[in-house]
Amino acid sequence: MFKKVHLEKLIKLKELVISWYTGPAKEKVYAATVLAAIGMVSIGGVSIYHLASLKDLHQEVYAVSESQMTTLPAETSSTDATVETTTADETTTVEETTTIEETTTVEETTVTVETGNQTVIPVSSLDIASEDSLPDTDVTTTRQANQTTSVPAPKSPLQDISSSNTFGKSAGFTTGIDVSKHQGSINWSQVKNDGISFAFIKIAGRGYETGKLYYDTRYKENLSGANAAGIRTGAYFFSQATTVQEAREEASMIIDALKGYKISYPVVFDWETAKGYRTYSGISKSTMTAMAETFCSMMEAAGYKAMIYANTFDFERFNSTSLTSRYASWLARYPENYDGNGKRFALGDGIPSLDYPYQIWQYSCTGRVSGISGYVDMNVGFIGFSGTSNPSVPITFQAPVDEYTIKQGDSINLLQNVSVYNCAGILSTDKMQYSITSADGSAVTAEQACAKSGKYTVTYRLKDFTGYQASKSIPFYVQTQPEIQLSSRTLVTSEDQTYEELLDLIKDNLLAAADFTGSNLLSQVSINYPENCYKKVEKESESLPETTTAAATETTRSETAREETSVPGVETTTAETTTEESTTPEETTTAVKEPEYYNKLIPGSYTASYTVTDTFGLTSSVSISIEIQKSSHS
Repeated sequence: MFKKVHLEKLIKLKELVISWYTGPAKEKVYAATVLAAIGMVSIGGVSIYHLASLKDLHQEVYAVSESQMTTLPAETSSTDATVETTTADETTTVEETTTIEETTTVEETTVTVETGNQTVIPVSSLDIASEDSLPDTDVTTTRQANQTTSVPAPKSPLQDISSSNTFGKSAGFTTGIDVSKHQGSINWSQVKNDGISFAFIKIAGRGYETGKLYYDTRYKENLSGANAAGIRTGAYFFSQATTVQEAREEASMIIDALKGYKISYPVVFDWETAKGYRTYSGISKSTMTAMAETFCSMMEAAGYKAMIYANTFDFERFNSTSLTSRYASWLARYPENYDGNGKRFALGDGIPSLDYPYQIWQYSCTGRVSGISGYVDMNVGFIGFSGTSNPSVPITFQAPVDEYTIKQGDSINLLQNVSVYNCAGILSTDKMQYSITSADGSAVTAEQACAKSGKYTVTYRLKDFTGYQASKSIPFYVQTQPEIQLSSRTLVTSEDQTYEELLDLIKDNLLAAADFTGSNLLSQVSINYPENCYKKVEKESESLPETTTAAATETTRSETAREETSVPGVETTTAETTTEESTTPEETTTAVKEPEYYNKLIPGSYTASYTVTDTFGLTSSVSISIEIQKSSHS
């Protein structure tokens, strides 16, 4: 049974913790640590969460001014601590244990997300109010938490990114707004002409006091107007969910409302809180994460790009590292330099530095845009969501050369004069990494590469604040002269061989040639053959006459032709024709053959050489010796 003395001690502890928490920053740490320790300990077998006094303590610790708002540790950081489980039918169970564990760790490193049933709920079964109960005068309440005095100034503006030494290309970031019924009637054509590329439309929400669901009364005209003007359109739900089931209801409601509309930008889980809101206290980090996971996974299942919106304080209520690794994120953070002056973000301006990525930044709630009466939230988009996942302004690398070339054994600084600008145009060289790979893909150090000739690749990489990663590779040549491979450095032959046979012997001695990158240079090798190693010698051969018979004997016999003609009453005469016999004597011609010569090798010692020049202008030459021996039968 819980003893009275324990209760009295808890009451005193309660008062002490509250005084710490509302005091200086150093004492807030004490308060947070004590609260975490209390949350993990069960006394006398009774869960600490069953004590009314501790419940009051929990409420009062959260109920501090916005200027002192911070993130409390997770309520459950041990398997033996109280475990909250939410199911689709809103049944909550609390496991009790008498085990007491001591721990000094208040950071939650792993969150198991239990999203429960994610089936879309029919809208007809939801309890939906006729209109948003949030008055116009209360719109700025939550924005106080988004205020910040300043954001880190950029190290250097983006300059000369179009020079010849720049790889990558620049493009404009996108400017956007988010609107609801509070902006009234909007002239979307004027909005478009004022440089607005995208708009998030509030579709619906949940009452921050009542918890009632409602539709934004202007969501239909805003969706239609933005799309008609050619503005890329996203949507958001103003969430006041405190359970996974409520997040499921909100997701079901917006999925139904968006049917028939063109949505080219993400659908957003816009969870917000402030003093007096139903969401201000009592929700564990695991439940927060599960609610966001439920909403986002239902959006993705419905075919939309899911996104989470929060300010820097509210992001700490989630397991943001886990969520932002899977879903897009939209940060609300308002620096003073944009407050009330209509100033818009410009390339090279400072941006918030967080431990997790964000792709859209809501930097002002006092923007001015043509076509809208009064203030409007201003946003800058660093990632394009309409048909591409590439950044609006690509990560841009700059280097002094297009390739690196050194001689083997020399050293090189591969970071010298290399710079990189992130998606906001801010110099981020200090976050850049690089690696070197050899031609076969093996990773090597700069020292190893410089010591061995070959072709390498230097790859520069940057993962910037949007979570986008980019890289650029530059060839890296460690040069040495081309290599010529021969079968032998000495060739031996006999004077019985011809000079032509010696040339073939020299050619066949060349096996291979390559530059330091391994490129084949065999066809580019020139050979300097030996001179004065032969003489012209007449071939020994018999001269055979060539005989030609022009005409043998041609005899034509004489013929006597007698023609007798009988004519009545006339004397018959005989005509005699004689053909002379012609005889051609036999003709014989003898042709004299020209002498033939060949290149006879001269015994002695000679040299030949092989030379090749590669595409890098490096030349190698190798000489060989040639021995021409006397014939054995000379």
